[in-house]
Amino acid sequence: MRICEHSFVREDPDSPGYSLHEVDYYAWIPQNRGHVLPNHRLSLKRNLVTMEWEFYRAYHRGTTVRQIKAGRDVAIMVVHLGGDIEETAFKTKDFKAALDYGNAEWDRMHKTDDYEREPDMPCSHGGAYGTYTTLCAARKIK
Repeated sequence: MRICEHSFVREDPDSPGYSLHEVDYYAWIPQNRGHVLPNHRLSLKRNLVTMEWEFYRAYHRGTTVRQIKAGRDVAIMVVHLGGDIEETAFKTKDFKAALDYGNAEWDRMHKTDDYEREPDMPCSHGGAYGTYTTLCAARKIK
């Protein structure tokens, strides 16, 4: 996925000094990785005071799983109960270094021999299709 650093400029009214926009790298960790860290969500946000990119872990209090049936269709809904515990996992002023950290953490927690994803990259703000985000505020339109 392409991520545009210009998406992180608006302040969160519920968290002054931080960007309203956040990117969740993952919302949970697989059970077989629970020995590494407790279940948590890893998200990227921007500290608008220091202008640092911050990854934080929000630890879950618990998880509920519910099966929903509608005719022949079945869905599984998983709800992670948010906790009051958050920790800053990584800080940097370099946007690319922040994305590299998020990619490495995703790989550490989720990558397997048969399950991987394309790494996140910075938005180019224009140029070749696929190198910029659709909602890039700085995109140069030809």
